[in-house]
Amino acid sequence: MWDSADDDRVEAELMSGRIDVVLSANSIRYPAMRTGVPWIEISHERHMPLSGYEGVVNLAARIHTALRHPPRRLAPASAAPWRAAGGGAP
Repeated sequence: MWDSADDDRVEAELMSGRIDVVLSANSIRYPAMRTGVPWIEISHERHMPLSGYEGVVNLAARIHTALRHPPRRLAPASAAPWRAAGGGAP
């Protein structure tokens, strides 16, 4: 858990394989998508409650969906083509 972190640190942690799912605001969305780690929005802009019993059920359902999402299972676990070639982001 971080209060704040720079993009390089976040991406390094995401690529380490120690993170199963990311619960964050939009700032971590794209690094999580680039590294293939499931991401769930928990910012004030979300469209579901996260308080009380209903909130716990909603959050558990979102985590389950993120971890079991079919495109995630079908995507290869290899590095992105532009990273495998030794280059930076396109």
